[in-house]
Amino acid sequence: MDNWLHLFVSPRGRIGRRTYWHGMIVIAFVDVTLVSISGLSHSVWPALPFLATGYPVFCVFAKRLHDLGRSAWLMAAPLTMILVGVGLGVAYNLLPKTQVLGLTTLAGLLMSVVGFMAAFAITVWLGLAPPVQQVGPASAFD
Repeated sequence: MDNWLHLFVSPRGRIGRRTYWHGMIVIAFVDVTLVSISGLSHSVWPALPFLATGYPVFCVFAKRLHDLGRSAWLMAAPLTMILVGVGLGVAYNLLPKTQVLGLTTLAGLLMSVVGFMAAFAITVWLGLAPPVQQVGPASAFD
């Protein structure tokens, strides 16, 4: 794909395996760099890089899913679980500590872990699956 900006900011179109892995490597590099800059303290800041790259991840996933003849909605459940888990972790760090908040955060952590596992499985599947030969528009957006 010649237009890198389009790869990360638009869910429209299709991409092949090579472009998909290039996009995922760039996003992983950006995540690692931002986390190392922000530090790994027990604060809100380590979660921000992952929230900042959430939309580019969705765009890359959506294009690859379209190439496989699937809907981008397939990523809705794992991404929602991850965002809820990160949100509860942020709330835990910002609000006064209580037992209820601690249990809620534990539930959020479990949701986040399951979401990351599902997203990882889908990431590998998208990277290894052969494309589906299709004729017509690349997505419902076109």
